[in-house]
Amino acid sequence: GVTQVRGSFNKTINSVKILRDYGIKVLFKCALIKETIREYERIVELAKKMDVELSFGDFTVTERNFIKHGKIDYIPL
Repeated sequence: GVTQVRGSFNKTINSVKILRDYGIKVLFKCALIKETIREYERIVELAKKMDVELSFGDFTVTERNFIKHGKIDYIPL
C-alpha cells in the first residue's frame, strides 16, 4: 500500500464505518500517484459502497513518484 504501514487500510476503513455510524460526513481524498492510479476504479467503487464523498482534486507531483533525470515522466491513465 501507499503508507507502507501494515494494517493501515483496515484501520482506515473501520474508522470510516464508525464515523458514518455517528452520522459524520466522510470525504475520501486521494492523490493520483503511481501507486493509486491503477486502483482508480476500485477506489471509486469503495467510496460508493461506503457512501462517502471522493475527491481526486489534488494533483501531486513528487520527485519520488514522477521525476526522473530532471523530467516529469508521463504515466498514461
